[in-house]
Amino acid sequence: MLSKCNVVTDDTKKELASHGTIQFPLACYSNDLREAEIPWHWHDEFEIIVCVSGKAIVNVAQNKITLKRNEAVFINSRAIHSLEKCFGEINSLVFNSKIISGTSESFFNHSLIFPFLRDGSFSFCKMRPTILWQKRCMNLAKIIWDKTKMERSEFQNDSRYLLTKIFYILIANCKLKNSTKEDNRFATIQNERVKKIILFIEKNYSSGITLERIADFAAVSKSVVLRDFKSVLKISPLQYVKKIRIEKSCQMISSSDEKISSIASECGFNDMSYFSKSFKEQTGKTPEEYRKQI
Repeated sequence: MLSKCNVVTDDTKKELASHGTIQFPLACYSNDLREAEIPWHWHDEFEIIVCVSGKAIVNVAQNKITLKRNEAVFINSRAIHSLEKCFGEINSLVFNSKIISGTSESFFNHSLIFPFLRDGSFSFCKMRPTILWQKRCMNLAKIIWDKTKMERSEFQNDSRYLLTKIFYILIANCKLKNSTKEDNRFATIQNERVKKIILFIEKNYSSGITLERIADFAAVSKSVVLRDFKSVLKISPLQYVKKIRIEKSCQMISSSDEKISSIASECGFNDMSYFSKSFKEQTGKTPEEYRKQI
C-alpha cells in the first residue's frame, strides 16, 4: 500500500510511526519535495530512497547527498537524516531488518544485518545507475516498491527474497569496518547530544538562544557544541536556530491572519529587516509574497 511520509518524532528525534505491519514491517512511500521538506529524524529501520524526478537533497548525518533522477541512497539503521524542500519527487522503502534476519541468532542476521549495525562510521551508500552493482540494487528496490504498492500476490515473500539479494550485493561491495567500541561510543554520545540540543532549540526557539545557553544546557563547552553540530548536521547551532524560526514563521503566516511583524517577534526575530532577509534566503519569497501565495 502506498502512502505519503509524514514524520512525527519523539524528544530524541526518533520517528514514532510504524512502518508496515507487525507481520510484515515494510512500507513504501512517495513524496513530492516541492510541497514540504522532511525534517531531521532517525529510526531503527533501514531505508532506500530513490529520486524519480527532478532532484532530491538528502542530508545524512554530516553529509549532503544530491540525487538526480534514477539515483538512490541506502540509509543505515539509526542514521539521522532529512530531505530538503526542492523540485523533485522520491519513492522510499522503509523496512525492519527482521524481514531478512528472522531471529537474532540466524545466519542472515550475522552475515547480512549485523555488519551494518556494527560499523558506527557507515551511515549511507549513494547508488548510481552507471555502476552495475548499484544499478542492480536500485532495480531490485523498484520491484519491491511496485509489488508492495500494488500488494500483488505473494508480495511479502518476493520482497523478502529481493531485500536479501540487495543486502548480499551491499555486503559484497560496501567497505564496512569493525569499528572499535570506543569509536561507536564516541559516535553514539555525539549523536545523542545533538538530538537533545535539537529538541532544546525547537522548544525554545522563540526566546533568546545563544551558543552559551546551548552549551550550558548540554553541559559541555561551546567548542564541543560547534564540533558536534557541524559534524552531525553540517551547520552551526545558530544556523539551525534561524532555520527553525523561519519554519515556524511559515506555519504561522500560512495558518493565521496575524500581523507579520507580530509573527516575527513571536518566532524570536527582533529586527524586521533581518527577518525579511532571512525569510527570503530560506524560502525564496518575502513574508508578504509567501502569504499572498498561500
